[in-house]
Amino acid sequence: MSIYVSLSNDLHVLRHVRHRSIVLFHGAGINPLSTEIALVLEKVNGQQLSTFLSEHHNPVNIDVRLRITIDVCCALWYLHAQKPRIVYGDLKDSNVLIEHHTWDPHAKLLDFGLSRLITHDVQPLGGTLRWMAPEVIRNSDERPKARADIFSCGRFIYYVITGLLPLDGLTRQHMMTMALTGEIPPLNWPRTVPMYEKGMAVCRRCLVLEANRRAEIAQIHAELVRWREALNDQTRSTSHRAKATSSSSSEHRQPHAQFSHGPATFVSGNKLLAL
Repeated sequence: MSIYVSLSNDLHVLRHVRHRSIVLFHGAGINPLSTEIALVLEKVNGQQLSTFLSEHHNPVNIDVRLRITIDVCCALWYLHAQKPRIVYGDLKDSNVLIEHHTWDPHAKLLDFGLSRLITHDVQPLGGTLRWMAPEVIRNSDERPKARADIFSCGRFIYYVITGLLPLDGLTRQHMMTMALTGEIPPLNWPRTVPMYEKGMAVCRRCLVLEANRRAEIAQIHAELVRWREALNDQTRSTSHRAKATSSSSSEHRQPHAQFSHGPATFVSGNKLLAL
């Protein structure tokens, strides 16, 4: 796709959207001589998702990672709810920025060059192979569907939560062959991820071969919110138990001797003696 066509599509899509998890579009300029288009977008004070995850590489600290996936799901939910519907079409690590204007990191989608408004003359989707839905790989002429974003979202959730690139180690040819033969490569979930079974369950609902059997983005968003709430409840419960144990230990611990700056006393048998 040429830069001109890509920027034109960005302009066509971005003028319809306003969401806190999508980079804000301010306007565009056109050079009448060269017909080049320049987009004026929000300046995001942050960093690439991959850089952010490498600096917060401990998967045990999962709350921030869950917030990132929830932010992205919110953005996709908003796009899919538009009339006509917008398919993002290229969800991957390099198309997400993490904003740092507050203490709480916030994810933003950018680069709408492959997004599609679902109209009667819509063009086919493209994408990046390791993140693409199998039907998009098999049939590049197929009309774009929002369920292709759902598949990519499953791979994206896995990447954010684990910090592992999906299908890492597979060649491009291997990925193509698996898509063409209807095989979905399994994802290797580390057991060190807290409540990793919930992550596996969420991703399974996204990574279904038949597009019409995949969950809606609103359902995936709800699953992620429940996962985060369960994790926070578990963390609070563990913290309360630890405090209760510490308090109980202090109450049962008796000193062998007590010292003071005044007159010393001690008990001997039934007599209270003063020194």
